[in-house]
Amino acid sequence: MNTSTESDTAQAGAAESAPDASVESLKAQISALEQRLHQMTTPTTTTMQPDSQESLPSSTSRYRKDFKISGIIGEVGQKDKLTFSSLVHQISAAKKKKYPDDEILEAIIKAISPGLKLRSYLEGQSKLTLATGQKLLRCHFQEKDATELYKELCGLSQHPHESPQEFVFRGLDLRQKVDFASQESGSNVNYDEALVQSMFLHAMSTGFSDVNIAQHLKPFLGKQDTTDEVILEQVSIAARNEDERKQKMTTRKNTATVAQLQNEKVDPPKPKRENPLFVEVQDLKKQVAEILQLQTKLAANLTGTGRQQAGPPGRTRRRGCDSCRERRVKSVCTVLNVVAIITSRGGVEQDRETSWVPPKGGRRDQQPSKSPSR
Repeated sequence: MNTSTESDTAQAGAAESAPDASVESLKAQISALEQRLHQMTTPTTTTMQPDSQESLPSSTSRYRKDFKISGIIGEVGQKDKLTFSSLVHQISAAKKKKYPDDEILEAIIKAISPGLKLRSYLEGQSKLTLATGQKLLRCHFQEKDATELYKELCGLSQHPHESPQEFVFRGLDLRQKVDFASQESGSNVNYDEALVQSMFLHAMSTGFSDVNIAQHLKPFLGKQDTTDEVILEQVSIAARNEDERKQKMTTRKNTATVAQLQNEKVDPPKPKRENPLFVEVQDLKKQVAEILQLQTKLAANLTGTGRQQAGPPGRTRRRGCDSCRERRVKSVCTVLNVVAIITSRGGVEQDRETSWVPPKGGRRDQQPSKSPSR
């Protein structure tokens, strides 16, 4: 009896649980159908996330891009071509992404302009390494070595037409060049980063042309752990403050000048009082000018008188008159000639040859006897 009762009870429980199980299964089927319907009506976009290049090797990564140099390597000094600093930055970024050296070197060769001899030389090298290629590029760009760059960093100063921000950027670029040149393989001198940073801060503190900007940056440049962002930010603040100060000083000066001109009374011009000494000097100048003018006229008159007495050139003066020359008598004519000469010259000059008149009946060659000297 007991056994039959237990079996009846179990059948009744199973009969009661059967409808519940069928309801749950139906609900599960309905939810599955709803999900399928939703997927069919809603467009789905599948995004494929490639594995990181660090987790997978570069040779087995399906989504890895080939390394390429942005820009063209041309002649030295061309503005639209790559610089050595930009090229070094791209090479460092490729090394961080674990690109192989052969791929980086191939990208560098492809970036060189086809017309350069450097590209044909590198393409002909079969055993070329990335380090050797970087040295050749440094020679092509005519870059200085670490020692020369460090010396240039020591003497860094702001140019006359250079803004403070440009000066700081030029110093940062030079510091990076020193670090990279010293870290290259085969470098003779290796400068420590802390030493280069210390020299950079010292060059910044002593290189600004404006004393106010240098004084503003002195607390920040005295710390070894000052970042580049802090230096640039403080330089911008100091430059703005200095520009504002100069503008205020210029406005104040112009305002003061205008106010002074407005307050000043326009007085009539006062007559100039002549200095007595100046008047006396002017009178002396006039007298000297008159004397010089009279002297010039007198010299011209004397020159004209001499020309009249000398007569035409190439003609000698003949002594005596025609009748005396015919009679060969020169005593009377000689006297006349002496009188004429003395009269014409004002009694100043006298002819030596005709100064003595021989006695009547005397000889021409007879000379007067000299009186003995006492």
